[in-house]
Amino acid sequence: MHPRKYDKGQYILEPTHYLNLLRTKPGSLDNARPFKGMLGDFRGWGADFDRLRRELEYRYEGEGTRKFINVLLLFTEYDHDKVRQAVSRCVQRRAFSDDAVLGVLRNEPIDTTRRQLDLSHRPELLNVGDGIRPPAIYDRLLQDACMEVVA
Repeated sequence: MHPRKYDKGQYILEPTHYLNLLRTKPGSLDNARPFKGMLGDFRGWGADFDRLRRELEYRYEGEGTRKFINVLLLFTEYDHDKVRQAVSRCVQRRAFSDDAVLGVLRNEPIDTTRRQLDLSHRPELLNVGDGIRPPAIYDRLLQDACMEVVA
């Protein structure tokens, strides 16, 4: 649902609704009203998308824009946060390719929630305090691990 604008001449355009248009008209990425100002920090696409687009256009010249559009089209198939995280991973790895982003989405778990480490079987490690523990605890962990290897 879009917020309503009451003034004349104001538009509410959701860029994700226009992504399929980019398949046939890639020039609209720079010129169509829904996409003006989309890159950069506007609407949450962010600097990683800027960097990905620049690198794709530099490395693949004429095909770079189409490859970037392929990345944007992933918004129509995958959760938006997961696409953003996949793009960020690819930029961090310097894997500038639409196939790399798709590969991350298909093959790597992108977990948006953080799970707490289960230490219920190690009550001596459960204390929350200043973080300083006696080294003997870790010596026992090493001894236990060595005993498991021998057994």
